[in-house]
Amino acid sequence: MSSVESSYRHCAKVCRDADFVNGPYELARVAHGRPVYVHSKGELGIRYFHEEKRWAIVWLAQDNGTCLAYSEDPGTHGALGEEALNQIDALVEAVDTKADGITFKTFCASTLEHPGHIDLEWMFWETQLQSFCADPATRTLVAPSVVRILGRRQEAENARINGSYALAGVIEGRPAYVQPGTRHLIRYSSRSDRWLVETDGLVEPSLATRLYHWVFGGDLNGGDRCAAYANASASEQPGTTHLEWSVWESKRGCFIADPEVRCTTAPVALQVCGRARRENEFINGDYQLAGIHLGRVFYQKPGSQTVIRFWPLRNRWLIDGNGLQPSDAVLPAAVE
Repeated sequence: MSSVESSYRHCAKVCRDADFVNGPYELARVAHGRPVYVHSKGELGIRYFHEEKRWAIVWLAQDNGTCLAYSEDPGTHGALGEEALNQIDALVEAVDTKADGITFKTFCASTLEHPGHIDLEWMFWETQLQSFCADPATRTLVAPSVVRILGRRQEAENARINGSYALAGVIEGRPAYVQPGTRHLIRYSSRSDRWLVETDGLVEPSLATRLYHWVFGGDLNGGDRCAAYANASASEQPGTTHLEWSVWESKRGCFIADPEVRCTTAPVALQVCGRARRENEFINGDYQLAGIHLGRVFYQKPGSQTVIRFWPLRNRWLIDGNGLQPSDAVLPAAVE
């Protein structure tokens, strides 16, 4: 059984026809061995057409094969191009791996399991031109809708990087996030291969203008000025807790690693249930995201010391009645 992504975002189509395709799509069903995704508003879908070997955005109510946009499967002949395939064949021959008339073109014919790949190029129908035209601003990607930065102490410089950031578009081929009500921006920089947190990243009148200018104009700031950064380490989105963040400190005039700072996709609340009328039933209840401990998020039950925390030496999550401790000794809640 092959796995497919249950949801993804189709975003960054700016200021052109059919901008209504933007938004989240959820896995709805499987047709002809490929997933079908439905837009959150229910009228649009993304599905795979086997004969054409392409993914297409379609009106679900119309089943006549027409589409609003399509993207060639990168594993097909048309997507790679004849010249590229000939070069691949030459390489295959050079290492003497071509046999019985089977060339690398055959192996390239495999298809993507889902359309949530940021490198796909989408062709949109342009009414004025009466043809399909590439829109480099449009990308499909699998990315969390919200990421959160935690752990920067409130008294420290640049503590304002803490908070929730919402998916807003694509910059340099990776998802970009903004903190609502601020100018804070999390983006990827291919120049340094880092994730950057810019506290004045949004300086133009609107986010749409900002991202549109970036996609079509290239470099916005002429540099990688930021308040904090983390080496990307091949990560496709910044909400992964293994990333190590460094934060700018003016007094030292440099970036200083802060092991307490993490960017995560963890939910803001959890609920523990099912331990009723038995020993340690105190663990039942709601827990709120409280911060970072030993490189992972931890949750605390309001009005108590009970926490859910991670212990890396045993690679396990613990529910501890006496708060954060430097061990895996789990203690029951204090009885008052």
